[in-house]
Amino acid sequence: MTLLQALRSATQASHQQLDRQISTDEVTVGKESYVRYLERFYQGLVACWPQLDWTLLEKWELPELSARQARYHALTADLHSLGHTVAPLEMAHESGQAASTIGCLYVLEGSIHGGAILLAELEKNAGPLPANTCGFMRGFGDHNRSYWKDFVSWLESLNAGDDFMKLATATAVKAFENFSTAFGAESPTAAVR
Repeated sequence: MTLLQALRSATQASHQQLDRQISTDEVTVGKESYVRYLERFYQGLVACWPQLDWTLLEKWELPELSARQARYHALTADLHSLGHTVAPLEMAHESGQAASTIGCLYVLEGSIHGGAILLAELEKNAGPLPANTCGFMRGFGDHNRSYWKDFVSWLESLNAGDDFMKLATATAVKAFENFSTAFGAESPTAAVR
């Protein structure tokens, strides 16, 4: 079994659970629902953030690294533009756990497609959003599909033994649980209004 297959298999149930929690109808009603979605995503991201070792990803030559990092900065910038202050995400963190980094990144990179779908539906219902409020949800724009393919190719090129796969899949499942917790919350607590 490849690392990608192991990640997909291990996270299938938790991915489906999160999909059930995020109602497209609720997220795409208007600005307030969009802001709640971003706040909750930020909460989930903050819970996962300690697992990400960006220095390691640079050493391992993750394709389009700077664009991937910029996407997370866009989340905080979008929230700020919408009148919400959140702590910036520091890229210098070193976890020292390659497998944990890969497991968490798999979940985050996979969220790009869903975000683009939600944004398209929101703009269909509520009209176009100002560009400075939806950079995160646009992902990589026209490059979403090719960057995902680059990520998958890179992931499949990694030499992952059994212990690496176990830790990567456990971390990916935990990342989905972090997002499920964030999206199950009554009200977002990450943003200070």
